Amino acid sequence: MTAIECYGMTDAGGVSGDNEDAFVTDAGQGICVVADGMGGRSGGALAGRTAAAALHAALAALPPEMRLESSALRGAMTDANQAVRAAAALDPMLEGMGAAVSAVAVSQGRCGVVHIGDCRVYLLRGGTLRQLTQDHTLVAELVARNHLSPEGALRHPLRHVLAKSVGTGDAVEADTATLELSPGDLLLLATDGLTKGLDEADILAALSVRGSSRLQDACRVLMNQALQNDPGDNITVVLVRYPAPGSNGCESGV
Repeated sequence: MTAIECYGMTDAGGVSGDNEDAFVTDAGQGICVVADGMGGRSGGALAGRTAAAALHAALAALPPEMRLESSALRGAMTDANQAVRAAAALDPMLEGMGAAVSAVAVSQGRCGVVHIGDCRVYLLRGGTLRQLTQDHTLVAELVARNHLSPEGALRHPLRHVLAKSVGTGDAVEADTATLELSPGDLLLLATDGLTKGLDEADILAALSVRGSSRLQDACRVLMNQALQNDPGDNITVVLVRYPAPGSNGCESGV
């Protein structure tokens, strides 16, 4: 198994009520997850925590090499979907709760990515930032069908309405990807609270700030800049550096 260094943080972002975001960083297993819950009453917070914890558990239960296979990644997301639906079934007031979820699993110098919703995964390599996931939103679908311009999507009132989420249907179809990692690669997982406040140029600039070489410091720079722009949403960021020998450990924001 390849050692990674990872760090995450979450902030309510000035929003009253529960923080509906959640994350798990598990350097020992090479697994990181972010989730953004939605639902009435306390449903959003419960959905986010449940989805993140269930996806992490499902991935951790797999042999490391299987975490790179599309079928196994999708199966793990199916487990997360079932966990959220089971939690919702215990209380009629929680019906319809769900979550956007993204995760990475690193093994033997490769990375598996699994994703549903509008949490994003980015790769920073050689000074270039690349988005590895595509948002599952109604507006993103309109852009893909050439019914809406990318510029129009930035201002569309429904730009944050999800077309896919975990927990809101009997079945889910997750997007997956596998990539080879290079020494010095940095992965960023984030809920849409970050990307509402910062565009890709802002993110790249924040990660390039002198003195932010420590992941904790880099996360704080991203968080502070997003908070300054007041996205009006919960914000969660997780950074993963490859490789990081001797950095095994586990922490949780759920």
